[in-house]
Amino acid sequence: MTVGMRRSAPVIAVLLALALLLGGQALGDSVAAGESGVATGSAAGRAGFAYLTGLRIFAADLIWNRLDPLGDRYYGHGLSKYRFMIPNILVVTWLDPQFIDAYYVGPEILAENRETGMALAMARAGIANNPRSGELMGSIAELLIAHTKRYALAASYADRAMRTDTLWRNDDEHYDSLAIFAVAYKLAGMPEKAAAASRQQKALGAKPGFTSQPAGQ
Repeated sequence: MTVGMRRSAPVIAVLLALALLLGGQALGDSVAAGESGVATGSAAGRAGFAYLTGLRIFAADLIWNRLDPLGDRYYGHGLSKYRFMIPNILVVTWLDPQFIDAYYVGPEILAENRETGMALAMARAGIANNPRSGELMGSIAELLIAHTKRYALAASYADRAMRTDTLWRNDDEHYDSLAIFAVAYKLAGMPEKAAAASRQQKALGAKPGFTSQPAGQ
């Protein structure tokens, strides 16, 4: 296999996945519109939905895996240079609305390009689709602090994230987000909450088995 073929293989795989997705969607629609009986249609619909969901997640992963190698250079060269990635990131979130990393990176790129409104809209969409994600609530709080000075609103996201039902994929993202929440509370004039967030961060950092690996990996 030539170098050019190796480089194009992931792109071809993505295109095939999208073609299969669209074909599967059309098939699912035709089954749903058929007159073969309610029970048969219902079973086929459930199977088709599961198939399409898996295919969408697969396609999102393929696209993200093309983008992710650039991550090592995000902060070394400045996020503003990665504006070209936004259309692909939007495709990833369309295919898989639970793709947290895309909702985290996309708003940061937009904010660095002074597109604060779009950044916040994407961040809110991420939370709407992942309402218990602590990582995304930390991300939007940081955006609000750095780019809008809306400290009270940032603190409100901190309040949501501090609830016991919040999901954290690993200790690192929890630890870093607690630092953001402490700042949000301090700037919003809530010193007691700021101190509580700092204490929780300190306790988390001292926890035996502190891990940076996402849950399930």
